[in-house]
Amino acid sequence: MASINRSLKLNTKTKLSISPALIKKMEIFSLSYGSIQNTYTGVELSENLTYSATESLDSFLLEQISNLYVSLGDQKILARMVELLDDNGLFTSWTDTISTLQSEFNISRRKAYDLLATFQELEPEGVGATSTKNFIEIQITKHDFDDEEFKKNTLSILKFEKELIAGDLQTISNKTGISLNRISLCLLYIKNNIVYTLPRQQFSYLKSNTVVPSAKVELINNVFTIEILEDFSNVKNSDILKILQERATGLKSILTVFFQKQKTNIFENGELLNPVTQKTIAEITGLSQSTVSRLVNSKYIQVNNRVYLLKSLFQRKINKSNFSASFIKKYILSNINKTDIVITTELEKIGLNISRRTVNYYRNKFF
Repeated sequence: MASINRSLKLNTKTKLSISPALIKKMEIFSLSYGSIQNTYTGVELSENLTYSATESLDSFLLEQISNLYVSLGDQKILARMVELLDDNGLFTSWTDTISTLQSEFNISRRKAYDLLATFQELEPEGVGATSTKNFIEIQITKHDFDDEEFKKNTLSILKFEKELIAGDLQTISNKTGISLNRISLCLLYIKNNIVYTLPRQQFSYLKSNTVVPSAKVELINNVFTIEILEDFSNVKNSDILKILQERATGLKSILTVFFQKQKTNIFENGELLNPVTQKTIAEITGLSQSTVSRLVNSKYIQVNNRVYLLKSLFQRKINKSNFSASFIKKYILSNINKTDIVITTELEKIGLNISRRTVNYYRNKFF
């Protein structure tokens, strides 16, 4: 495995300072295949390439909530919080949200804030932020930056809401010592995140109820084969084309690592895919977690004629056995007629050592 991992490492050792060109690259990495085509080629994709979309931000969040290790009461409150999100996937009227939760569930303000912290651990990153400013702060705080000074500058600038609204950048520069050029660069980054990575924005292209997969994966002779479907032969701008080629290379590396970590025998039994953390992908490929997050953003993949939202295959946290609660839930569902002891034995064979009592717990909890 070590030799395989080295071959997957991308040339990312050079420290990158934030620049307009890098921010443009981040934008292109974040876009869906369909959005890229519309923006840079002007060519409409064939209907033969599109698939019906079933995922929405709400369904994506509810699936994650159902797999949390929290009480059923907390799950109900968290599910209600999904309904209270605004059009961007944020809680910009958080005071009203707290009042609603207190009225409907008789919980304290402290409990509401505890649940908010749990909610903000869900994917996509920044969901449930209490303002656009808070959303940017969450993104900046959780992403790994090569340019730490840029990170500090951006967080400092966000404190000057009044000046930002008035466009008074000179005052911000005078008070922080940050140059006007640097402030403009920070604002470009902020604008890019607001436009392309707001939680609801990541699902906005689903309004047409169709999606275009960026890659195709098939299990052939017990081996996963990966094909990148994105075709940018009509892109004329050489600089943009170079970024798109880098995007395709990064996406291929991410998928290669992900499917190396799947059990083919388990996939054949119900097409079960076990989530992998973005941190694990980053460590193996050499990509930063920020880059991995951008590359899986707004992308779909086709696996044996079934279409998956790529981001849904990644989780921030997985237990020590490297199997998620979601995987266990789906495995039990696909083998619902088997006894607890049979399921326990089968899971042991793939490296998941849990007791029959635990299997029974999951069966009763979810079904």
